[in-house]
Amino acid sequence: MNLSKEPDTVADLLTALKEVLSPERIQHCIGVRDTSVELYRAWNGDSADIEILAQAALLHDVAKEMDGEAMRQAIAEGWIVFGNDLLETRGLVHAPLSAVYAERRFGLQDRDALFAIAYHPTGHPDFGDLGLAIFLADYLEPNRTFENHREVLLSLAYKDPVPAALEVARQKIDIMKLKNRSPHPVSIAFHDHLQQRLEPEKAAGKMPL
Repeated sequence: MNLSKEPDTVADLLTALKEVLSPERIQHCIGVRDTSVELYRAWNGDSADIEILAQAALLHDVAKEMDGEAMRQAIAEGWIVFGNDLLETRGLVHAPLSAVYAERRFGLQDRDALFAIAYHPTGHPDFGDLGLAIFLADYLEPNRTFENHREVLLSLAYKDPVPAALEVARQKIDIMKLKNRSPHPVSIAFHDHLQQRLEPEKAAGKMPL
């Protein structure tokens, strides 16, 4: 993955992505960008973080189609900063590698954004709104076709990210179990963390309708 210079604009970034991702994957990344930005704005209004979020969303899968040898080299050279605990899981290794390339090849420096990229498939108990936006958008963006009750979940996510993220985390864990595969411990920790966050709201009757 070689780029002559860091992209300066979103248009430059999309052009650079065409060198490393298929058109279908780029459409997914655009969908994640658009959905995550809409969600974040619903929670926080216009914010200086929107531009960083948009960049992170576009880059969240930048290593998804990297060949195995390049992946092994990046890992062997010790480039991974976030997501080392995902490297042993084949379906998740692209996420920490995407964070590496987002920083090293595309110039993304924001730590929260890189952390969100590294853990976007599993979620993480330390996610703030930026991480929650990318986690939810990765599952609910309009190019996805397999989600259960997508529109209902998306409507809930606009109101409150926590119960929406909990339901997405639950669905992801259930999908793994249906495939006779063990959910990653980080996925379970994220699910349990969200559940604990909601317990006081349930007790007070404040869960969103």
